[in-house]
Amino acid sequence: MTTGKPPIELTRTVAPIRTQVADLLRKMIMDGTFAPGERLVERVLCDMMGASRSTLREALRKLETEGLVTVKPGQGPAVAEVDEKGIRDLYAVREALEQLAITLFLKNVTEDGLADLERAFEVLKAAHATGDVSLAMREKQAFYRALFAIAGNDVISDVADKLYARTTSVRLLSYSHAGRLGEGLRELELVMTAIRRGDGPAAMEAYAAHMAKAMEAAVQSLKTKQP
Repeated sequence: MTTGKPPIELTRTVAPIRTQVADLLRKMIMDGTFAPGERLVERVLCDMMGASRSTLREALRKLETEGLVTVKPGQGPAVAEVDEKGIRDLYAVREALEQLAITLFLKNVTEDGLADLERAFEVLKAAHATGDVSLAMREKQAFYRALFAIAGNDVISDVADKLYARTTSVRLLSYSHAGRLGEGLRELELVMTAIRRGDGPAAMEAYAAHMAKAMEAAVQSLKTKQP
C-alpha cells in the first residue's frame, strides 16, 4: 500500500469520529482509491485521517460487516475481493427476496403506501441525476425499505439489511459499468409502472430483467478490472 495518499481532516462536530472514518474509508474503497485486495495499513490510515487506532479498528470492523473489508489471520485488513460465483450467488438471493417483497407489497398496498413508495422513488431519481454512485446506492436502499414497510414482513427487512451490507462491493461493481446508473433507473421505472397498475406478473418480469442486467454489469466490470 502506498503512503502518498493526501491527509484527510475529520470534522469532529458533525458525527462520531468512528462514523466519519468508516464513511471516508467506504467512499475511498468505492471510488477506487483503495483497490480490491489492497492491504489497509493501520498506521498509514491513522496518520492520514488523524484518528486513533481504536477508532480506526471500529470503522474497519463496520466495513467488514458490510463485506468491503476482509481480515485474514496474520495479514491484517484488506479491501475485499469478489469472484463471479459470489456475484451470481448474491444477486440470486436478492432477486428472490425482493420479488417476495413486491408480491407482498401489491397484496397489502394502500393509497398512502403507494404514495410513500412514489416519494422514495422521486428521491432515488434525484440521487441518480447527481451522478453520485454512493448517494444513488443509499437512496435505492431507502426505496426498498419503503417497499418492505408496506410488504409487512419484518423478516424480509432484517435479512435485507444484512444482505445489502454484504453486497455493497458487488453493487458498486455493477454501477461502475459504463452507463449502468441510467440503465438501472430506467429498468426500475418499468417495475414502478407495473406496481402502479397493480400488475404483479409484469412487475415480477420487469424486476427479474433488472436484476439480470445488474448482475451481468457487475460480472463484466469484474472481468474488466481483473489483470
